[in-house]
Amino acid sequence: MFNFLHPKPVVSRRPVAEHAIKQSARRTALPEVLIVKAPQRELPALAAAAAGAGAIEFSVVYRRREYLSFVQAHVRTRIGTDPSLRAERRHWEDGLPTLSLMERCVIGAIGSLMFAYKRRLMPRCDFRIDAQGIRRQSARGGLHLIWDEVQAVHRYPAGYLITISKGVMPLPRRCMTTNQHAKLAQWLQDWERLPTG
Repeated sequence: MFNFLHPKPVVSRRPVAEHAIKQSARRTALPEVLIVKAPQRELPALAAAAAGAGAIEFSVVYRRREYLSFVQAHVRTRIGTDPSLRAERRHWEDGLPTLSLMERCVIGAIGSLMFAYKRRLMPRCDFRIDAQGIRRQSARGGLHLIWDEVQAVHRYPAGYLITISKGVMPLPRRCMTTNQHAKLAQWLQDWERLPTG
C-alpha cells in the first residue's frame, strides 16, 4: 500500500460539494418543448362501423423459413432505398439488389438465432385488426397499437411487415383467409391515405 508503484486514485480528493457547484454552474437551460398528442384517427372505410364489426382475427405460429424470407426481403429493400449502399450494387432483380452468398449466409445465421429467441418468447401470437388498430396477444402479454403508431408497412411475398417504434411485426399471408387478406389490404391502403401530423 505504501509502495511507490501503487496506482494513483482515479477520483479527485476535492470535496463533493465543490464538484456539484461546478457541475450546476455549467448546465444550460433547455428550451421549452410542447408535446401535443394527436387525436386517435380511425380508418375512413370503417369510421362509421362499430368497434367490433368486421375485425380480422387470426393466429400465427411463425416458421423459420418464413421469418428468414421477411428478413432477407427487408434487407434487400433497405439496401435498395439507401443511396450510399445502392451505388455499390451491380446485380438487381425485380427492382431490388440481389444478395451475395456471404450476405445470405450471415442473414441466415443471425436470422436463425433471432428466430429461435423470439419463438421461445412468443411461440404463438393472436392478432385482431380493426378500425381502431392492431392488437397482438402472446405469451409475453398484449400489445395494442392505434393506426397512428404504425410507421410503415412493407409488402413482401411472405406477407406484410408492420414497422412500429418498438420494432417490426410480421403478418404472414398464409395465416389469413382470402377475405381477411383482401380486407387487410384495403385497410392498409386507407392507412396510407391518412394525413400525417
